[in-house]
Amino acid sequence: MTGDYDSAFTSLLSALRDADVEFVVIGGWALPVHGVSRATFDVDVVPSPDHNNLERLAGLLRELEAHVPGADPRFDPTSFQALAGGATVRCLTRLGELHVVQGQAGVPRYVELNERALRLEVEGVEFAVCSYEDLVAMKLATGRPQDEIDVVDLRRARGEVE
Repeated sequence: MTGDYDSAFTSLLSALRDADVEFVVIGGWALPVHGVSRATFDVDVVPSPDHNNLERLAGLLRELEAHVPGADPRFDPTSFQALAGGATVRCLTRLGELHVVQGQAGVPRYVELNERALRLEVEGVEFAVCSYEDLVAMKLATGRPQDEIDVVDLRRARGEVE
């Protein structure tokens, strides 16, 4: 993982870790861990649904001036209520785009993801990233063309297909 994307990635991860938020990285930033490089502009995380964890995450989102472009102005992605509702929140922060993924079809519960996750360190920031099996299953569940390409690339990187 190199370049400007790394800076945003590690900045967001550092902020999450510094705020003591428990999370697992999924999506595009999990790809390089499993042998596939692809540019991505957002960081996707599944947070622990623990009340205190979501409170810490809401506080961090306020600190990072998170907002959802084009959303109803009454929707506040930095509120505990928005996060505790269990829906996915895609927001822009002053450090980059962060997707808080919850309640999405095909995405395992945090406890399952975390149990199977790999523990990594990038530029001094420790974090959990979803397992290969979970990443492939989540990408297959979306049915999006890019995710289908990612699955082929993941399987190719593992030598599962030519």
